[in-house]
Amino acid sequence: MPTPLEPDPSLFGRLKTFISSKLLGKKKLQAKSGKKLRASLVELIDEHAEGGSAIASDERELLGNVLDLRELTAADVMVQRVDIVAISQDVSEEELINQFVRSRLQRLPVHRESLDDVLGSVNIQDVLAWKATNTPLNLKSMIREVLFISPTMRTLDLLFQMREKGIHMAVVVDEFGGVDGLVTFSDLMEEIIGDIQDAREHEVPEHARRPDGTIVADGRVNLDLLEESYELFLIIDDWEDEVETIGGLVSSLAGHVPARGEVIKHPNKKVEFEVIDADPRRIKRLLIKIV
Repeated sequence: MPTPLEPDPSLFGRLKTFISSKLLGKKKLQAKSGKKLRASLVELIDEHAEGGSAIASDERELLGNVLDLRELTAADVMVQRVDIVAISQDVSEEELINQFVRSRLQRLPVHRESLDDVLGSVNIQDVLAWKATNTPLNLKSMIREVLFISPTMRTLDLLFQMREKGIHMAVVVDEFGGVDGLVTFSDLMEEIIGDIQDAREHEVPEHARRPDGTIVADGRVNLDLLEESYELFLIIDDWEDEVETIGGLVSSLAGHVPARGEVIKHPNKKVEFEVIDADPRRIKRLLIKIV
């Protein structure tokens, strides 16, 4: 019986039979000149369903996602350069562990002096194995190979290449050798089976007032809720339709995603925000101070 993260193997057997009988046997695909492959296959699946051999909705979605990969390039699915979490080859033992803990990622790219000089990647499993030996850090021995690809590379081709070579990370580089972004094998699999979110992402965002009068809030807390709960005036008229959460408001005020410890003042001069926890993509928790 397949695990929840694995596509039902019967799907592929049924699709193989279906394609052999419907596409190859009758050569319908060739007859549909001028149509995209995806549209042709979807039409044939519908015809197949009318014959009494329906493909389940989740199977149809999976097949559709696979076909969509033909239309996507690395640039469409990559993590943008500004959001890449990476480590230097000279990283300390403490910072190496902290970077994995903060990012909650399985793999991190390793670079020399800058991100444009990537050496490879390091896997959390290798880090844990090293930590168990109580020996000095030798990051060089843990570095694994990465692929260097063009932004225009098709994601389906990249998926096959990663599988063939056993490489889980690809660095997207521009024509001058600069790093544009990053694609992992997990990114590509999520394009097929959908985003697998951490259960903690479904938790209700929390907020609370401390004895000293400051307020600790999750970055996802709604601005309207904070205003009503603590009689604050936070919403800025020009951004009313664009910013809904306290984390979004603080990032907009700063003009970037603030780092931990950064302090941002509200325009009304009666409130300031201190970032307690953040990653390169969003503010996780912050402290609201009433000045």
